[in-house]
Order: sequence, then structure tokens, then C-alpha cells
Amino acid sequence: MIIRFEQSLMVSEFLEEVKRRYGSEKELRRLSERKTKDILAAEDLEDFEYYSKHPELHSEKIRRAVSVIPVSDKALSIFSPERLKLLDVLSSMQFKSIRQLAGFLKRDVHNVYEDLKRFQALRVLELERGTGNSRIPRLLAQYITIVPTHWEKLEAFKEG
Repeated sequence: MIIRFEQSLMVSEFLEEVKRRYGSEKELRRLSERKTKDILAAEDLEDFEYYSKHPELHSEKIRRAVSVIPVSDKALSIFSPERLKLLDVLSSMQFKSIRQLAGFLKRDVHNVYEDLKRFQALRVLELERGTGNSRIPRLLAQYITIVPTHWEKLEAFKEG
């Protein structure tokens, strides 16, 4: 099974998002060189360099995705009822802080923060700086797809 988080956006939006996330191309390059196992940063750098050199593509729409493969019980645990509700709420509402989101969900702020950090690591959302020490959760993924990979098991299930 594969869990796929997808984001659909314009190239110009992607370039701005990368600048906002990393600060600059130089900072992104430095991070990519320092953390060679950070595949997402390497992919962002490669895409950023390509699209920066092709301004004619800035109005084009692109789809970016992160996949969790293979899916273990631990990976599936990211889809607890509380976390699914969190994603659903963020897809339709905006909050000025994690505290405000936690209050709306009637959950502990620390637990909501931990859930947000998990999703941030997968690039499903980002935490923007707010006023003071606050962070503003912003959903990036528009689609979450679960793809079965063992088709023979599905066929046996249908027949049985």
C-alpha cells in the first residue's frame, strides 16, 4: 500500500513557497548539501533550479507529491480519527495559531502540535510564523490517496 500526499499549484506559487520555506536558493542549496539524506530538499532544489531557468513555465500548473512507501502499521497510525479530523478542519478553515486550532478541536495544544509536526515532516502542511511565538498551520496537500499495491490480494478478496 502507498499513501500519497499531493499538492497542485502554479510554478510561480511553487517558487514563492520554496523561497518562503528555505529563505533563499542559497539556503536551500546549503541545506541540501549538509543533509544529503533529505530527499525532499534535494527535489525542491532540482525543481527550483529548473523552473527558475524557464520563466515561460511560471503560469503552468504542476502537481507535487510525497509518498509513504512501504506502509507499515506505524505509517498507518498517522490516520487516527483525531488526525483525520485535524486535516479535514484545516482543509476548510484557517487558524491564527496552533492554540486556536487545538481549542476548536477541543484537544491538548501539545498533542495537536505533535500531530502537525508529523504532517509537516511529510510536507502535508507547513507552520508559518505568526505573531510572537505562534505558528499558523497551513495545509499544503489538496489530495491524500491510498493506493493498494498487492492487486493479487484484491482479486482474491473480490472472488472470495
